[in-house]
Parts: sequence; structure tokens; C-alpha cells
Amino acid sequence: MEDEELAEHQKCCKRSHRPVFQLPTDEGGLICLMCFVALMSDHSAFLTHKLFAVSEFRHALDGHSFRTAFFHQHSHFVVPPLTEALSTSRDEKSGCLSKALMELILELCKSHSSALVESPCWDPGSLLRDFILHIILEVASPSNTSCRIGQNDMLHVLGLLLDSYCQYENVIPDAIRTYPDFLINIIAGLEQPGDQLRGEILFLLYKISSLEGGIEELLPFLSNLIYAAINALVKSESDDLRMNCIALLKVLAQKSVLSIGFQPKKIGAEDFMEHGACDFARDFAEALKGSLISSDSQVQIAALELLVYMCPSGNVHTTEIEVLIEAGIMDYLFELLRLSDMSNTMVPWAVRVLSILSEANDAFKQRFAIGLETLNWVLKCSLETALLPMQTDVLNLIHIGLTNYLGAIPCVSVEQILRTIVLIFQHSTSDNISLEYDSFNTACSACLALLRLPCVCSIREIESLLSSAVSSTFFCVSMAGLVGLEHRMLKHAVLLLKEVFSVSVIPYSPTDSCLIEVIINTIEVILLPFFLKNLALIEDEDTVRAVLEVLVTILDQPNSVVAWRLSDNLAAASWISVTYELMARFTSCSLRHLIMNLLGSLICVLERGNLDENIKNQFSQLPSDPHDVLVLLALSSVHDQQLKLIQFGIIKILYYNHIYGDRFAEGHTLACLDQYLLLNSSMLSPNFCSSLTIKQLICVYVCTMQRGDACDVPHSLEAENFLASVVDHCRPDLISSNMHRSVFSWLIRSETLQSFMATSTLDWIKAVGNAGRAEKLSPSPVVVDHHLGIQEDFNFSLLAFEEDYSCGPLFCRVLDEVLAGLIEDEIRIVVTFYIKLVKFSTLAANQLVMSGLVSNIRSWIAINRTKLEGVFCYLIELLHQLLCAVDCDKIFDEEPWNLLVEQFIYILADKLSMCVDAAVEELLSQLNIMSLVLHKSSENPGFLMQASGMILSNEQLQNAVASCLAISGSHNSKLLKLTAYSTDGKLLACLLAFHKLCLRW
Repeated sequence: MEDEELAEHQKCCKRSHRPVFQLPTDEGGLICLMCFVALMSDHSAFLTHKLFAVSEFRHALDGHSFRTAFFHQHSHFVVPPLTEALSTSRDEKSGCLSKALMELILELCKSHSSALVESPCWDPGSLLRDFILHIILEVASPSNTSCRIGQNDMLHVLGLLLDSYCQYENVIPDAIRTYPDFLINIIAGLEQPGDQLRGEILFLLYKISSLEGGIEELLPFLSNLIYAAINALVKSESDDLRMNCIALLKVLAQKSVLSIGFQPKKIGAEDFMEHGACDFARDFAEALKGSLISSDSQVQIAALELLVYMCPSGNVHTTEIEVLIEAGIMDYLFELLRLSDMSNTMVPWAVRVLSILSEANDAFKQRFAIGLETLNWVLKCSLETALLPMQTDVLNLIHIGLTNYLGAIPCVSVEQILRTIVLIFQHSTSDNISLEYDSFNTACSACLALLRLPCVCSIREIESLLSSAVSSTFFCVSMAGLVGLEHRMLKHAVLLLKEVFSVSVIPYSPTDSCLIEVIINTIEVILLPFFLKNLALIEDEDTVRAVLEVLVTILDQPNSVVAWRLSDNLAAASWISVTYELMARFTSCSLRHLIMNLLGSLICVLERGNLDENIKNQFSQLPSDPHDVLVLLALSSVHDQQLKLIQFGIIKILYYNHIYGDRFAEGHTLACLDQYLLLNSSMLSPNFCSSLTIKQLICVYVCTMQRGDACDVPHSLEAENFLASVVDHCRPDLISSNMHRSVFSWLIRSETLQSFMATSTLDWIKAVGNAGRAEKLSPSPVVVDHHLGIQEDFNFSLLAFEEDYSCGPLFCRVLDEVLAGLIEDEIRIVVTFYIKLVKFSTLAANQLVMSGLVSNIRSWIAINRTKLEGVFCYLIELLHQLLCAVDCDKIFDEEPWNLLVEQFIYILADKLSMCVDAAVEELLSQLNIMSLVLHKSSENPGFLMQASGMILSNEQLQNAVASCLAISGSHNSKLLKLTAYSTDGKLLACLLAFHKLCLRW
């Protein structure tokens, strides 16, 4: 037994510590844990001895044998002495030991968690929790009423241990709950001087607050804690301390226990008096300024993040936000952005904070102009960098900041931003990618805010910028299509278009501005077709309202060519019917009122401003159902002035529906018009109704009646006869070059209106001639079908002959009346008009010839030739053109031509015999007709054979022609000097042509 004890004693260390505490190292040595612990606990031991021991212990941990043995049985044994040794290192000389101990503690915890120990009870985090417990006990001891500067290292290690602790558990350690003095002491330590100590405490508090249950433990100290952190931010210039303060405050804000509207219950810091939320916001702003201008970008980003979390969306205290702005936070943010070099990390946070500040609208606008140039720079950079997601937010800031802005903004800044926004639109179109909904709408809204600034009219090249903006926005809309939210894209684009138009008509002339042309082209080519094509898909009233408002705005421009052009396009696109379709789908009173305003403005502009204001005001009284509108028309308005005006408005609606090929409640219109004519006959007189309204009523009734006849819909003969009597009595100016075909046909065929039609047609021809504007004729006049919804602009005279075979007798009667008047100027105007007409229309020539025009002219020449010799050549020219244009197969009665040739033979023979220079023109005209008769007869066998025979068999004429040719041939030297434009030259050419035709025949 004694031998065993002796052997055991020999295995002990020099201090007789049991062998169980002696752990072997990989180098073959032994380390006695009892000696190590005793040395660490000995306050009188030399510092170098402790450093050497810690160094050897750390070196031994690298060995597998020592590490396995230590962690298997003895790891927790060293926790109290190491914690105690760390807590006693409180001067600069022991700083190296503190550092070594911190490194050892952290290494022990790390190695313990990764040690491979085969035991069912093994807990990798047990050593870590043990160290945390003992450090908390040390800090919470009654001797530590507050943390001291010497405890920096211990607090630092505890913070790092808590950081590692989070890997195992997210719940606050039990020791913190068990020992409340720990939190009391460390929070009291915040009042101690020294940035390092406060930094370690704040970091530790940040880690505690991040754990589950940590906030609950800190709540009793919340006010003191927050103001201590803010005080530290105000006084410190250390970026590490700032980061720890911000991290703590950010966690508190994230856990919803702190916001910009925080109201402290009790404030213990000496630097702060008891005050409310606004004062807290002001103190917070002052505390954060240093972090915002820090040289460390990470501190700046952390400060921006804190601002975001302190002002949660949806729970923003506007008053406190205003305090932040008044304290200058916006100025610091703009400066931060200016110096940020477009950091992809910093800029989004700064813009996000500005978005929060913008909710305090008035205060935000007061400081906004300072950062306008900076925001423009950010916006421009967003086109080419990873900042593209920021585009929407920056545009929204510009929109908020400039909407209803009362201050003065430099014109240069406005121009720069406007150019950038236009560039954004163009950038999306050039890359064939459409802007997202939010970006597009905010860009349009920002552009709207810019255009409402007073200085926008002073921008150079404003027309070019706005033209590009309008074109690009509608290109984006067309690319996006009308799917889901993109309906509102159309709305924003239209609102921008409306504002651009409002700007364009202030400083520039609407007729000369290229911007106006871009606007109207956009409406015609993109907006109207796009809107009508997708109308069934649009459910948003605001979108419809925006489209209608821009149309009304343009139509209401006084004496505007643009309004006239737009009205024609709207009517041609069946917008009168569209207005009623919109009223059927959207039933709100405000929208219905806007639709009726559009209808009234459209009719007014179509009337070129001649619409009676009293009639225009009645459009708002019209029903929203077309059938109900027609019911109003069928009522008697003899004793109701308002109903009379409403009915006049309905007539104008129906008129433009017919003119532009629209459809309006078909099937009931004719019956209602019959009823209107029968019940309101006394009202259709110049005393009660304008000539224009009567003309429109005639057009509407006749077109509807003829359409009804085609569908076997009966009409009232009494109403038709009454309408004819109205025409004969009022004699309105119906005949015009754009007269409706159906009306003209009805007027011609009405037996009671023959005299009226002759007089009206003559007046119209005379008006055309006196105005010095010949009717535009073309060889192939194009008639656009009404069913295509396009207004006709046809050559009245040509189409009159094509549409109705009664035109020939009418025009013959007109010529007879003017010839009977023996007024040379009138005859010349009418005959000149007929000559142009015949040149372009074989059909007109055929009808005139078959209606006896040749006989009438021949008779007049025979009787009145000597009275009006100046008219003779015109009539001869008309006969010549008739013979050129007439269809030989259509002339069944050649007798008028035979009599005409017989009459002209003797006149021509006499003139050739005298050959007076004064009568050469008349001679040439008659000679040409004779030649043309021979030519037509030779080219068309059987045609004008008798007339040609009379010419060839008349010896007097043949001798006169031969005599003239002989005389001309005798002057050989003269022939060489003749020109085609001289009188002798013309006569000789005509004689030779006549002679040749005679020989050929």
C-alpha cells in the first residue's frame, strides 16, 4: 500500500497536485491544470509567468492528445480562474495578458464546439455558456456598481461570446435574466468616459437586444439606454462607436420599440432635459449628422438604414418627419448622394430615406430645390448602372417635390431634369423594352410637375423636348399593350399629353408650332385607334376620363385649326356613337357630364363655331340612351322653347352621323323624323330656325328616307311633301360642292322643286365663278363610301351626273335661263364651267347632248349671235368639247348636229371668203368643229354621216378652203416665216387639217 502511495506521489507535480490534473502534450511533456489555475488566480504572480503559461497552454491545445483529454474531462475547470484573471487586468501593463486571455477564451470555446467527443451527453456549446455565465456574474457582482474602464476586455469577450452563442440558441442566456444587476451595471457604465468602454457596452447591448427575450429585459432601461446611445453619437467621433450605437438603435427600431415618434418616460442622462417626441426627433437628427458625413461608407449606410427603420412605412409621424427635415437631414442626404460616387449600396438607402421624408409634403418641398441637381445626376446615372431600380423612387421624389411648388427653381435645373426624363422614355423605346408600370407613371407624373412650373416656357428647345416626350410615352404605351395595370399607363400618358398641349398653346401659335403637329398626329395615329380598339378591355373610369378631358381641352380652343382637324377625325371615327357607348358602360354623373361636354364641343367645332350657345348648353340635358333621344325628337315643341333647342341639337347629331357614316338608333329614326315634321311644321321657318339647321334637317330626313326605302321601311308622304314646301319657301343655300348625293338626287326628282333647283344651281355656279375658284375636277373623281365612316369631299358636278340621269335636263335648263338673260358675264361663267365639266366626264357630255343642249345652243346662236358676239366663241368651244367627249354609241338623234353643221357651213364659207383678222378666232372655232365632225365620222362609221356629207358636198365651202390654201401657197417666202402661234400659222394649220380630212373621208 505504501508502495502504491509512493508511486502515486512520484507522479504528482512539484506542488503535489494529483496526476489526474496532469495532461500530456504531443511533445511528451505534461501540463498541470491545477498549477495553471493557481497561477492565473494568483494576483501576486509575475505577469511574464502568466503570459508564458497562457502561451504554453494555447500551444498544447494544438496537440490532439492534450485537446482530447482536456475537453473530455477538464474544460469547465479553467472557466472561473480565466474569467477572474481577465477581470483583474485593469491597467495598461496587463493589457498584453488581457489580450492573451481573450484569445485563449475564444479559442477554447471554438475548439470545444468542434471537438469530436464520443459521449451522449456532449454539448458543444456548454463551455461557451459557462464562460458567459461567469463573465455575467463578474460584471453583476455588487463590487461593480457600474462597468469600469478596466473591464473593456471582459465586455469585449462577452460580446464576441454572445455573437457565437447565437449559433446555438436565439434565446437570451438565463444568466442575464437571473442576474438583473448585470444590465444595471453595464447601462450605468455608459455614463463612464471613454469611447472604447461605451463602444463595448453598446455592442454588448446590441447583441443582447438581437436575441429573443433581450428586448423585454431592456425595456425597463429603454429611455436611459436610448438617450445614452444618442448622447454617445453626438459626442463621439469614433466610427466604431457610431456603428455600435446605430446597430443597437436599429435593432430596437426593428423590434418596434423605438421609432421617430418615441416619447421617453424618464430620462436619466444629464445632457437631456425631459421633453417630448418632437424634441427627441430633433436630438436624433443632430446625433445622426456625424454618421452621415463619416469617412467610413459603412457607417453612412448604417445611419441610412437606421433612418429607414426609425420611420416605418404606414406608421410615419408627419410632425416628427418635419422636425428631421427642419434639422437639416435632407441637406445631409443630398450632400451624401453628391459625394457617394453612385455607390450601388448607399444610393438606394439614401433615396429610400428621402422617400420617407417626402411624406411630410410641405416641409419636404421647402428644402427640395437644394438637391434638385443631385437628384437629376442620380436619375441620369440610373440609365447606365445598377441603380435602375432606383429610377421610380427618384422620379417620385421629383414629382412630389415639384407638384404645386411655390418657390423659384432655376430654369436650367428644370431643363436638365426634363431632358433626363425624356431620355428615360427614349432609352426604353430605343432598346425595345417598355418601362415598367411604376417607372412609366412616375416619369409622367414628374414630367407633369415640371410642366406646371412657371419657368418651363423659358426653356430653350421646349418644343423639341415635349415632342420627344409625347412620342416616346405613347410608344411605351403601345408596346406595353392594355393588359391589367397598363390601363393606367394610358391614363398617365394622356394626362401628360393634355398638359403638353396646355403649355404649347400659351407661348406658341397653334398653326405654326411643330409641337402642335406632333400632338395632333399622336392623337390621330396612336391614341384614338388604340383607345377604340381596346375600349372593351378598359374598365378604369379614370383612364376614360383622362382621354375625354384631353379631347375636350383641344376642341374647346377658340378658332383653332387643330380643333377643326380633331373634330373631323373624331366624327370620322364614329365618336358620336362612341360617346353613347361610354355612357352605357360608365354611369357616374361626373363622367356622363364630361361625355356630354365632349359631344357638345364636337358638334360645335364641326359647325366651325357657328353653333348657337343655347343649343350647345342643351346637350347636357340629352338622355344617355339613343332611343330616348329619338323619343324627344318626336315630341311637339311648339310651346316649349327648351325642347325646341334640344331637338335642334338632336338634328345636328343625326346630321353629322349621316355625313360621317355613323349609326344612331337605326330603325326608329325615320318614324321620329316624320313625327317631328308633322308636329313642328310651324317652327321650320327662318323666324324660328336657322338656315343651317333646315339644311341639316333636309339632309337627315332625305338620307334616312332613302335608306328606309332600301329596307322597305315606309315613310310619311305628307311629311316629305311638307319638307319640300319648306325648301321652296325658305330657299336655303343647299347646293354646294360637298352636298350629300342623296339630297341632291331627291331635290332633282321632286317635281315641285324644279324651279328652285335651277335657280340654286345657277347661283352656285355663278358663286364659284365670281369667287375666282374653279371647281377642282379630276379625270377619275374618287368617292369615299359613307360606310367607311369617312366624310365625302367629292366633285359635286361630276358625281351629280354619275348619280342621277335627271342632271342633264337640269343643267340644260340652267343654261337656257342664263342664255335667256343675255348677260354676257353670267353666260361666260356658266359656259366655262360646262366646258370644264365636259372635258372630264363623258357621262356629263352624253346627258347634256341627249337633253337637247346642242339644239338649244344652235337656236340661241341663230337668234342672238349678233347681239353677244363675245359669247359666241365660248359656245362654239362648248360644242367642240361636247363632240370630243360624247359617246358616239349613246347619241341616237343626230338631227341637232346635222342642223348645227348646216347652219355653220354658210357662216364658215362667208368668213373664209372675207378672212378678216378680227374674226379669225371665230373662224378657227367653226373650222375646228367641221374638222371634228369629219374626224368623228371617219373614225366611227355610220356616225354623223349626213353632217359629213353636207360638209363635203358644199361647193361654196370647198371652194373657199381651196382659195385660201392657194393664196397661202402663192407666198412661198412667207410660208418659211410662219410660226405655229401666229394668226396666219393657226389658220393655215386648221385649213390643211380640214382639207386632209376631206380628202381622207
